[in-house]
Amino acid sequence: MQQLRARVGNANATATLSATYSATVDCTNKGGKLVPVKSSVQAAPSSTGELEPKNGRLAVPALSGPPAPSTQSFLNAATCPNGNWTKSLAPGAPTLDTWTYTLTFTGFTGAYISITP
Repeated sequence: MQQLRARVGNANATATLSATYSATVDCTNKGGKLVPVKSSVQAAPSSTGELEPKNGRLAVPALSGPPAPSTQSFLNAATCPNGNWTKSLAPGAPTLDTWTYTLTFTGFTGAYISITP
């Protein structure tokens, strides 16, 4: 557990880790023609929940990244040329595209800390 050493007073905070994943969905028609379609899905964020400071210090626990969305989520997000095409997830999918870590204090606008790659 890391200690944020700034004087945070009595403001509660929440740390959040969100991620966006992508995958290639293959659309195949009845004749066997294959068209790759890029599909992107935002994963449900991980959160610490509300954190309460003690003596002006805030303990911020580590967060693990949210798991990749299900295969069905990527298939649902992809659009094939028409409804007669069959969708399947391409090998090697999904891929983590980007992530954002934020620490936000209750009652304040915007994140106090925001980290992206």
